[in-house]
Amino acid sequence: MIDLKSVDLHLLACFDALMAEGSVTHAAVRMSLSQPAMSNALARLRDIFRDQLLVRTARGMVPTPRAVELHALVRSTLQAFTSLMSEGSDFDALASTSRITVAVSDYTSALLVPHLLPLMRREAPGMEVTLVAPDQSRVREGLESGEVDLMIGYFVDLSEGLRAVELYVDKFACIVAAGHPVIRGSLDLDTYIAAAHARRGTATTNPFALEVMVDRALEEQGLRRRVALRTQTAFGLAQAVACSDLVASMARTGATHYASIFDIQVFALPFAMENPTISMVWHERTHRHAAQRWFREAVRRCGAWDARDA
Repeated sequence: MIDLKSVDLHLLACFDALMAEGSVTHAAVRMSLSQPAMSNALARLRDIFRDQLLVRTARGMVPTPRAVELHALVRSTLQAFTSLMSEGSDFDALASTSRITVAVSDYTSALLVPHLLPLMRREAPGMEVTLVAPDQSRVREGLESGEVDLMIGYFVDLSEGLRAVELYVDKFACIVAAGHPVIRGSLDLDTYIAAAHARRGTATTNPFALEVMVDRALEEQGLRRRVALRTQTAFGLAQAVACSDLVASMARTGATHYASIFDIQVFALPFAMENPTISMVWHERTHRHAAQRWFREAVRRCGAWDARDA
């Protein structure tokens, strides 16, 4: 049994820093400690958890499986405590050094970052934001564990315990190469179904919400797409379409964005679809966290969603 009297929040914060930095020296800087003090903290952690936690290799310090398992729990604990302590307190964004992890797709990030980053550099220059790829199969788990703090994108079938705010409503679109051998100037349903398709997500895991919505709409008509290529990014999807005879479906905002980069045609989908809504989603446990409340409001007012005519 672990002696809880030997564990304190500062020690857990040191563990979080060690896991984030993968270096005693960098973790010490992050925690404003001397290197010997951080080395002593690591020794205490190893003794408490009866595991090496971080092992030195040619690639630097690598966490053990036990450390990875513990880190999710420790980070969640630290965030919950911070949320409890910050509730009702004044938040000074200008002085904040909070760290926030946001799961967002590549093209939604392309819309958001040019607007959000200047705002943050003005109002919260010390805040650290990490952008990661979203995993639609683990929305609740990722937010509940603290692996991510906020998800921004298109979602279907959100579970209980999550909060969501709509940012804007989009429309669906279809993209094909500008020099497509068959599709030129217009696209009907028969041609769409007959074509080979590119789509995001693997065949069995990490489904993308927009792809799920398209599949469901087709299934209601007894139809399905013939998939020839799968990729994890919208950029890769548009790139593949631009140099082939493949067809892909995505939100119109993304399609318009990639049409400015690649030589592609953009069409409305040739069948009825409910308009997709881009939202930001977070877990109930961080709802009152002062830094996260400020960040969510910054996302809403940064201007990235203005004039998105659906």
